[in-house]
Order: sequence, then C-alpha cells, then structure tokens
Amino acid sequence: MNSSEDFPGRRLGVIGLILAMTVSVVGIVVSIVALITSMRAKRRNPAAVAGIVLGALGTVAFVFAFWFIVQFFAGNIGPCAELGPGTHSDGLATYECGPA
Repeated sequence: MNSSEDFPGRRLGVIGLILAMTVSVVGIVVSIVALITSMRAKRRNPAAVAGIVLGALGTVAFVFAFWFIVQFFAGNIGPCAELGPGTHSDGLATYECGPA
C-alpha cells in the first residue's frame, strides 16, 4: 500500500529536520526517533540524520552564544575586562563596570 518512497519515520525525519533549524533540541529528539523508526524498518533516513547534525550544531551555537553573553555582561570580556571596575568614558560611550 505504501509507495517505495514512503516508509516509517520518513515524515517524522522531515519534521525533525525542520524543527532542528528552529528549535534545535526538539529537532534532535524528533530526528533521533525518526532515525530509530527507519532503522527498524531497515531503511535509510537522510532527513533524520541531517536533523540530528543541524540540531547538534544549533545547540552548540546556542550554548556558545549564551556563554558569550553571560561573560560579556559579567565583565569578563569586552570593554570592562580591559578597563577594570568603575565608570569609564572614551568620548563616545560610557562604561559602568562592576566590581571584579
């Protein structure tokens, strides 16, 4: 009844790929479920594999960006890391750097 292109996990793999591009962690989970379902049917699912890879890359990028933002606002990187605690002005901007 199914066509040769329709197999268990195929649609879920595509959904996982789309989710991996928007909500990385959810995309990884859905793609893993799709890959396992396809493997049980002895079929390849490149969309699920791509969803896992993109989801992992997106998650790593999010974690790095979150870490960078936290470090920036904590004063460990950026202008306050060089200037030290206190209020500093360079003519264009004023920096309020907290205690180290």
